Amino acid sequence: MIQRISIYIVIASIFIQCFIHFAIPLMPHYLNDPAWYYMYKHYLFEGTWIHEDLYPSFKQPVLYYCSLGYPVLHYISGFFEFVFQCSFVFALKHLQFIAYLLSSGLIWLITKPYATNSQRNFLCLAYLWYLPFFNYAHLAMSETWFILFMLCSIYLFQLGISKQQLKWIALGFFVSGYTFLVRPVAGVMLPILLLLTLFRPEFKKVKLQVLSASLCFFLFPLIQAGFNKVVYDTWSLREGFSWNLWNRVVKEDGYDPNRSNATIEMKVTLKNPNFVAQGGYWWDITSQLSNLGMQPKEIQEYCSQICLDGIKDNPISYLKTSLERGLWTLPTKTHETVCIYSDGNGYRDFLNNYASRHHQPLLSELKKQAIENGDIAKFGIKIYSYWNTFFEKLNSRFFYTGLYIFLLLAIFIEIRTFVKYRIFDPIVLVLSSLPILMSLAACSLEVLHHRYYLPGIILEFIVLCILTNKPMQLKSKQTFKDRLCES
Repeated sequence: MIQRISIYIVIASIFIQCFIHFAIPLMPHYLNDPAWYYMYKHYLFEGTWIHEDLYPSFKQPVLYYCSLGYPVLHYISGFFEFVFQCSFVFALKHLQFIAYLLSSGLIWLITKPYATNSQRNFLCLAYLWYLPFFNYAHLAMSETWFILFMLCSIYLFQLGISKQQLKWIALGFFVSGYTFLVRPVAGVMLPILLLLTLFRPEFKKVKLQVLSASLCFFLFPLIQAGFNKVVYDTWSLREGFSWNLWNRVVKEDGYDPNRSNATIEMKVTLKNPNFVAQGGYWWDITSQLSNLGMQPKEIQEYCSQICLDGIKDNPISYLKTSLERGLWTLPTKTHETVCIYSDGNGYRDFLNNYASRHHQPLLSELKKQAIENGDIAKFGIKIYSYWNTFFEKLNSRFFYTGLYIFLLLAIFIEIRTFVKYRIFDPIVLVLSSLPILMSLAACSLEVLHHRYYLPGIILEFIVLCILTNKPMQLKSKQTFKDRLCES
């Protein structure tokens, strides 16, 4: 009875969300990321690259992100626009919503060995009604795409372990390699998946084959390097790493770039002994140097040297701050929603207030949408706004702290189980360790932002579902393999 009711609720939830989906427009973010993502598509299809007015010396494309990561979805949308004569935004909006729904299916499959159908249905409901997941599915941002391929990688790894077949594990490494292109913090998946596979008893005799399978992780990065060489005449996967690190070391940690030898060398290069480097964010120093005629790679090299000097200046403080933020501050930070308004005017005003040249190609596409077109669309926008109001009232740090504590509890239980029974569940270890390692990577290399931990929230939901059945499994000494056989 409960299972049937839960299925009906899931179907009703998807139906309501489809109604809201068709009513609301696809939006950018208050960050510059959507403009960067779209510019790859604009350059590939139109042959032109438009920079911010802040950087007058920039003439060539800047690979701030991996061009075959999330921008691939823009390429696909552009292809659909050409073939089916639909708008680019129409294709992108629906493809992201499909990716959002597919993630719920992967959640249901991953938890099959651990929970009843009713429990898995309620887990999918938690995913569907946690508003930031739906919200980011309607922003021109990479979060939804990243979550889909992260879950896909985990599921393929789970299949490989359960079936004891290296082809699934190799495919898991292959997909995780693409996930790395979408967001580089997914690089932590390589050592996790590799180590947990090597320590499984059934793979002890084929360690060389496992190591060979792990090389599939590098296939997509190699394809990316080749693509960049052909299109952008560079072997680099991306070129924005030092800019992100600048925000962490200079902006947040407060290192003065004028203390570095790199600034002394810059004075010589610029033939300006009075040059004083700006602090602030990376776009501040980049704008300053661009106005002095410097090119992107020269600026990035300078930023890289500054950041390394900043870390060397006080490595203990850098490490301490990274650990504190990665292990506690970011995982327990409250999340927010973006670009949700009570009527169509709010959406139109947001789009019209973007004045940057860099954003114009994307904004020209987004403005083609029919916003609040009819009473039905108005009603859908109102429901979305009420949903957001309800979420804001419940959104508290206490909730995220509780989820994170359950995540730590899962790791503790797995360690205790290994010590006591000499068995461990590789999937639970992946699910529980991945959010922490991605958080540490993000906090070490970038500024603190809640969206970096959004993929960790769904993994925490899954772990919490698994923990509800864990005591019974421990009591029966049921192994991971036994549960897979039963399922």
